[in-house]
Amino acid sequence: MNHISALAVFSACWILFEAAFALRTHSSEAPGERCDRGSLPLFWAVAAITCMLGWIFAQQSVGTIAAPALFWIGLALIVVGIVIRWIAILTLRRFFTVSVTIREGHQLIRHGIYSIIRHPAYIGWIVSYIGIGLALRNWLSFTAILIATIIGFGYRIRVEEHALTARFGVEYSDYAARTKRLIPGIY
Repeated sequence: MNHISALAVFSACWILFEAAFALRTHSSEAPGERCDRGSLPLFWAVAAITCMLGWIFAQQSVGTIAAPALFWIGLALIVVGIVIRWIAILTLRRFFTVSVTIREGHQLIRHGIYSIIRHPAYIGWIVSYIGIGLALRNWLSFTAILIATIIGFGYRIRVEEHALTARFGVEYSDYAARTKRLIPGIY
């Protein structure tokens, strides 16, 4: 099995696990005010299209990077991203939802990883996607994945921050002033 095939199997297992988790979580979500504004289907469409484009570009000779170490660096980033995402989900516990939803009794979580950045579950996904782009060892794949990921998560973050601001007002604004969205101290 070559590195591209191994990456495809690994990535497919991860994405299928995420999809199954999303379906299970979505079906068991407590009622609440849904504020998703179509960001969840957009996210899954972007994820699917991005991965397909990445794999297609990686099969071409154009854009290939002759650096075998990038595969291992990319694989490590995928794992790091998954770990960050799960730390974020476990920190949120019952307030984690797949769709942007404000539940009854919803509290603003500001401890743990959320004391450092506001969207750690998203940065986990982004780091993993960047890992896929690097592991494919193709600049076209990496660029397509990066651009689509930024667009998809950019919209989702705006939707979520709008919902949290509407629910928590000044409390969320103060929290946002003290933390960055995705990268500590930068953005």
